[in-house]
Amino acid sequence: MSSGLPSSGVSEPAQGRRVPTATKESPSTRVSAAEVEASIRHLRQQLQLLDERERSLQEQQAHLAELRTSTRADLVLCAEEKESLGQLRSELELQRRKLAQQSQELSTREEDLAAEARRLKVKIEAEQTEADRQLQERQAEFDKTRQDWEARQAEWTRERDTAQSQLERERSQLNEQRHEFDSLRAEFEQQLEGFTARWSELERREQGIREFEVAAQQRIAEQQASLNDEVQKLQKERQHQLFELHQHRELLTSRESQLSQRERHLSALTNSLAEKEKFLTQQEAELAQCEESLAEKERTFEQFREQREQDWDQREAQSQAERESIEQAHRETEDHLSAWESALCEQNSQLAQQLADLQTQEQQASTEFAAREAELAARASELDQREQTLAEQQLAITQQLSTLAEQRFKLAEEEQRLQQLQQSWEAEQQAAQAEQEDSRRQLTERSESVQALEEKLREQEANWAEHCEQELAIRLKGLESQCHNRQAALDQREQELSRKEIDLQKRLKFHEAHLQRTREELAEKRSSMERERQRQRTWMEEVERSIGLRLSQMRRFRDIVEQREDGLEHWESTLAEQQRALDGETLKLREELERRQQSLITERQSALNRLIQLHESVSEELQRIQQLRGDLNRAASADPQENAETDSGDTPSAVERQLPALLEALDQAARTMEEEQTQLVNWLTLQSRELQDRESTLATKRDRLKELEHNWLSDRDRWESERQEAERTLRDLVVQLDTALEQLEQRRSQNSQSERAA
Repeated sequence: MSSGLPSSGVSEPAQGRRVPTATKESPSTRVSAAEVEASIRHLRQQLQLLDERERSLQEQQAHLAELRTSTRADLVLCAEEKESLGQLRSELELQRRKLAQQSQELSTREEDLAAEARRLKVKIEAEQTEADRQLQERQAEFDKTRQDWEARQAEWTRERDTAQSQLERERSQLNEQRHEFDSLRAEFEQQLEGFTARWSELERREQGIREFEVAAQQRIAEQQASLNDEVQKLQKERQHQLFELHQHRELLTSRESQLSQRERHLSALTNSLAEKEKFLTQQEAELAQCEESLAEKERTFEQFREQREQDWDQREAQSQAERESIEQAHRETEDHLSAWESALCEQNSQLAQQLADLQTQEQQASTEFAAREAELAARASELDQREQTLAEQQLAITQQLSTLAEQRFKLAEEEQRLQQLQQSWEAEQQAAQAEQEDSRRQLTERSESVQALEEKLREQEANWAEHCEQELAIRLKGLESQCHNRQAALDQREQELSRKEIDLQKRLKFHEAHLQRTREELAEKRSSMERERQRQRTWMEEVERSIGLRLSQMRRFRDIVEQREDGLEHWESTLAEQQRALDGETLKLREELERRQQSLITERQSALNRLIQLHESVSEELQRIQQLRGDLNRAASADPQENAETDSGDTPSAVERQLPALLEALDQAARTMEEEQTQLVNWLTLQSRELQDRESTLATKRDRLKELEHNWLSDRDRWESERQEAERTLRDLVVQLDTALEQLEQRRSQNSQSERAA
């Protein structure tokens, strides 16, 4: 394309030197008028030849102008490629911002998960403290009842001493009622056996509660460890992705700097070509004085043109190689971006799975908490029943003491048995307190171990940050060394180019002597050059038309690729909106769980209040019975002799009348407790059913999101395949253009060879 550049600007110097050549010829031909006329005719012929040569040179200059426009078009294409590179850089910047935003979202989600773990830990500690407080309250109530029991035992001993004389008198009458009291004693023993069975059941339930607490603590510790591991993995992956993005950005900046350097080098070459054109214009101005050596100089000029064309071909090959390297870098960046997108999709799926696991864990914790509260309520009801049975036993014992004086030793044995039961109860309560203290100590030790693990995790994060900084510094040093090496290579290439330019100048000076002989061959070659120029012009028009068609195809493929990218961005936005909707639903579900937990707490409090009211009513009934017994005792001590017969006849009947009422009251209390237990079981089943429905709805939503994500991935793969096909077509177009340029160069070389042969 630069074959005609040295011959630009020839016509004006030739016209300016036309008259001086004539003046130079006139002094040498003053011998005679005929010789003068002959010389004038000869000069006119030479002037005509010079005019014809000037016209040919003007045509060559027009051809050079056309070639210059083609080079400018190539420069415009280079500028367009540069603009496309700028667009790619902006797209990479957008991708980097998106990645930064996604990393920020991941960090916020990590913080939310840590806060959720802390909240669960605080919640479990609060539940533990609440259970400890309730146990302490129960212990205080039991101590109070035990003190009341001791006071009542003291009263019973006093009453026994006072009633011993009365029992001696009534011994003869009570022998007849021994069988009835034996049956009553058997029933009492059966009740005592039932009480012991209930007590063993209560112990089993307490053991189950303790095992459940230990399992829950182990589960929480495992979940905390897994969360910490996943947080570390996410942080490592995010740092690795940021580091790779930084490397690619540095690579692109280095490529841009290389392109800018090559553009500057190209501008320097164009300047040097302009200077050479000036120099050639000067040489062509001197060409008018050196017509004899024009033919030889034109041969050398053809050689110089071929050499320049070879240089230009080499530069075009270098630019093509650079373009291919840029396309390769673009493909690599796109591959990395696709890999990062897949990694981010996997991270989003992992986070969704973790969120679902956390939701299931929260549901399990809520169900376990409800079961634990139900067990505590059952335990409280059993304790109340036990207190009620103890009160009933106390009442039965007082009735037996007032009516059965002759069974004093049996009653003493029963009292010893009750004391043993009380001692066993106290021992079991102390063991329960010791176990509770052990569990509390274990909880404190585990909390300390968790804190130590958190400190260790922070230290590991700090060490990892230092390691990353050191590695970054090492890689920066390596990049600087690579930049220095590349700069040295570029400097060496510039020196080689400067040496080549000096050699070219020397060759120009060496071939100036041969330019004289080329003037003689210009007239012969003019017609052949005109025909070749016409043929090349038609061929160039065909090539330009094909290039225009190829460029339109490239623009159409580029528009299709942009449409695909817009569609992918739309899919990404819809996926983000659906992710936000899922987060909102999970937040609503958590709030609903908290509300249900609050309702469970209120219901539990109301059940405790009902139990307290029942206990107060039973204590009031016991006080009323004790008051009645005191009235009876006072009446008996006031007139023992008068009322002996009436008491002997009325006491058994009164006992018989009161026993069915007491048994009926016990049955009623048992029925009420069973009804409350069935209501609680029904409520728990209803709550579990509702939770299962929620889980099924969330599972369907999660499946729908997975389906949408799968569709998005399939669309992205289809877009990738279409983009690769477009790139293949573009490469084919570039190859076709290269083949067309090679054909053009071959024709030029053939023309030059034919001209040499001519």
